[in-house]
Amino acid sequence: MNLYRILGQEGRITIPWPIREKLGFSYNDILSFTVEGGSVVIRKERLCDYRVGRQDSLDSLLDRLSPEQEQALATTLARRILKRNGGGRCGRS
Repeated sequence: MNLYRILGQEGRITIPWPIREKLGFSYNDILSFTVEGGSVVIRKERLCDYRVGRQDSLDSLLDRLSPEQEQALATTLARRILKRNGGGRCGRS
C-alpha cells in the first residue's frame, strides 16, 4: 500500500485513515518515532500494564515507568489539563 502526503509547513503530517485503521491507531494514542536506516518507523506505545482496580499505589506505578514513559505520561496529562481548563497552546508566544 503506497499512500502519499505532503509535509506541512510546521512539520506536521496526517497518517492516512487506511493505515490508522489497519494498525488500530486512534485519538490520543501515544506513538513513538524511530529512525531505521532511511525510514521512520511509527509504533503505538503503552505507558504501562497498570489496570484499574489493582491495589498498587500511584507512587508504585510511577516507579515502574521508564524515563520515556514518564515523559509521555507527563505530556498526556498536561494536554488533558490544558484542554479541561480551556488552555491554548503551550510554549509558544
